[in-house]
Amino acid sequence: MQDGGSRLDKGQEEHLLNLKKRLEEIQQENRVLKSELTDAQTNLALIRSQMTSVKQKLEEKNHELEVENKTVADCVNEQDKLRRQLQLLHEANKALLDSNDNLRERLDSSPVSPAYKRQGSTDVRKYP
Repeated sequence: MQDGGSRLDKGQEEHLLNLKKRLEEIQQENRVLKSELTDAQTNLALIRSQMTSVKQKLEEKNHELEVENKTVADCVNEQDKLRRQLQLLHEANKALLDSNDNLRERLDSSPVSPAYKRQGSTDVRKYP
């Protein structure tokens, strides 16, 4: 019976050795997985840092673009205002030139003494 008991002990020992071997394999796999997890967490932290930096740069560029767009809009508005003022000045100048022409015609056709008649044309009209 001792032989049977020793065989049982040998079977148990073999089973125990297999369990220990399996435990070592699982522990090694666990160490590898923990190392990979640490690497992944480090990479994630780096990526988050990079994303924060990119997001900050994007916000800065967006702000610059908003400022530039406002500046351009202000310039366009100022240009439109100046264009309207210039148009009004052209119209006023044309009206003055027309009025001047009418006054000259009246002066030339009026029966005023020759001393008051104009002595040559001083027409400096630049705009038709």
